[in-house]
Amino acid sequence: MRRLYTEVDRDRLFAEVSRSGQSLAQCAKRQGISVSTAHAWSHARRAGRGVTFARVVPESEEVSSASTGTVTLRVGQVQVDVRRDFDAALLRAVVEALGGKQ
Repeated sequence: MRRLYTEVDRDRLFAEVSRSGQSLAQCAKRQGISVSTAHAWSHARRAGRGVTFARVVPESEEVSSASTGTVTLRVGQVQVDVRRDFDAALLRAVVEALGGKQ
């Protein structure tokens, strides 16, 4: 019988790959997902996601992030402070969730 996976299952797999630095196949096996299914998800994810650019508008000429090591992003009415050691995949997911997919 085929197992039905949810979007949460897919996101968990990609988050582990990003966080651990291990291969997609290694993480899929550890999570009990077939390698072929994981690669199909990866292919679909890459094909469905085009390049999205964000318009960056400085509030002032003064750069305060150099001393704090953070950058502040505003998406709509929400402010997100991003540190230097941020998780790029997580930031992308947060911005997409706040602003919708472009």
